[in-house]
Amino acid sequence: MHKFCTECGKHFRGDNKLEIIECKALGHYCIQVSDEWDSKKPFDPINMKMNDYDETWHNKQGSFQSRIIARGDLENFDELVVYQCRICNSQVEFKADENREVPEAPKCNDCGVKLQRMEALCKVKLIRSLIIQEPFDQASNMTPMTLEAIVTGDNAKNVYIGQDKILSGVFRAVKKKTTNRIVFDVADIKSIDEGKDILPTEEELVKFKEMLNDDWLTKLTDSFAPEIYGLKEEKEALILSLVSGSRIGDLRGDINTLLVGDPSTAKSRLLKYVLKITNKSAYALGRSASAAGLVMGVDKLADGRNVIKAGPVVLCSGGCVCIDEIDKMADQDRSALHEAMEQQTATLNKIGSNLTMPAETVILAAANPKTSKYNVKLSISQNINMPDSLLSRFDLIFLVRDIAHRDLDMKKLKHISKVRQNKNDCEVLSIEEMTKLINYCKKQEPKLNGVAIDKLENFFVNLRSMEQPTDSIAIDMRGFEGLIRLATAHAKLRFCDEVDERDVDEAIRLYKYSLETFGMSTQGEFTASTIPVFTNKKDFVLESMKSISDNNNRFSLPKLVEVMVDEGEKWFKTEVIATSFILNVLQREGILIEADGEDMYEYVR
Repeated sequence: MHKFCTECGKHFRGDNKLEIIECKALGHYCIQVSDEWDSKKPFDPINMKMNDYDETWHNKQGSFQSRIIARGDLENFDELVVYQCRICNSQVEFKADENREVPEAPKCNDCGVKLQRMEALCKVKLIRSLIIQEPFDQASNMTPMTLEAIVTGDNAKNVYIGQDKILSGVFRAVKKKTTNRIVFDVADIKSIDEGKDILPTEEELVKFKEMLNDDWLTKLTDSFAPEIYGLKEEKEALILSLVSGSRIGDLRGDINTLLVGDPSTAKSRLLKYVLKITNKSAYALGRSASAAGLVMGVDKLADGRNVIKAGPVVLCSGGCVCIDEIDKMADQDRSALHEAMEQQTATLNKIGSNLTMPAETVILAAANPKTSKYNVKLSISQNINMPDSLLSRFDLIFLVRDIAHRDLDMKKLKHISKVRQNKNDCEVLSIEEMTKLINYCKKQEPKLNGVAIDKLENFFVNLRSMEQPTDSIAIDMRGFEGLIRLATAHAKLRFCDEVDERDVDEAIRLYKYSLETFGMSTQGEFTASTIPVFTNKKDFVLESMKSISDNNNRFSLPKLVEVMVDEGEKWFKTEVIATSFILNVLQREGILIEADGEDMYEYVR
């Protein structure tokens, strides 16, 4: 260790007592620093993590990475004070000490009168209080350390909530009644490159583009939370949400997704996996989250001053926040999400503080029904404790049900057993590759063409004109904007410069699927002109079944058989073959169940 002067930047190694005394005589302040610090770049290397702090760091120099989560008002302090005698005009000046304090006005040595402060000759320096937090990936036991910091000079004007910085300075102790308050006195600030996202190499890009020709989406969904069986559409929706659409002016590009359903359906596991493949993300639990803690609020420092403190929705702007059990939040706390989810800003008007901050954050949430199971005979608002105003801000809402079925349950159990034995072989892309892919796709900016827009408009107009069950999910103009964002995100995943009909078709399919999980109608009369080209007989039958179902998902078996034979002749030559496929395959998989009435069945999912 050796001495370092914070004013003139000199390093004193060995016996330099006279030089140190000279610096102190000039009002400079010398601190102890490590010998490994370079004299030309005294604040360059990161030599610690915030959690490394202990009593040995007191009054020593440290440098670490942190995030600013709160800041106080801009103030100033006396750096130099000049006092003058009003009789003999003699002057004396004092510099602020390490605690930024200057002596009271003394008496004149010659005249014996108290000296007066000369404001014109005094110098002040800007100062601001901050609350800093260590990065989540460096936190011990997933509990990031927070610390109060003080910045001075021009740095006080260039620090903002949510910024990641490398801070260098000295740990000090501020006296309280019986203990000392730890304060980090910042001497130097370095910005961390905002574009630090890990991107794929040229070789990895070639690999991704080669995989486009072979069921690209299936490979992505298989790689997303591979320990979870099935839920292909839900996984695809979460991937598209992370990629999101394009922001145009004040119109949001982020895609918000909500998973609703029975307990033990892996909703929380899906949200937790999102944290692994995104750089800027946070996890919140609804039952313990408040508006101030989730979005923005006012925090009080130990000395009584108030500072504005941001929550994860603001701090993760440009990333995502996963909110589990969002239905457990109090209404007044949940309403704070309304502005962030649509306008993508967060506003605070409290205790004289008026501040609006960007909150361009993807919201991924999960909710459980009020009872142990989701009751399909009730509406979504009767099943979960969430207002329609918040539900309408989610682009996709999925119902995930736990339906007991022997064959399906056996597949799930075998998959779980493989995962437990570390024999899961369905993962195609690693976590690192998924992260790189999502970061790369987010930077793409595909354009919409006229044909794609026309197809979206025609679909949405027809969908709006259809009769839906009472108290079902609202199909409003936000839904159309959500479709545009979904199609744009899908084009990004295909590395395309333009959103074409393939992207629109996939966006429509996913949107229809999400509505159909709640028993809503998404298609009119099933005619030859509306039949898509199917390459799989099961998909053809499922689409046929949904098209002839009523608002309660009930349909007539003879009518379905007739459609299958007429329109799916290449698969079902006779009514016997069609009936056998329905009863032996679909009913066995739990996709349909018997309903009241002769030859009546109900489509489950």
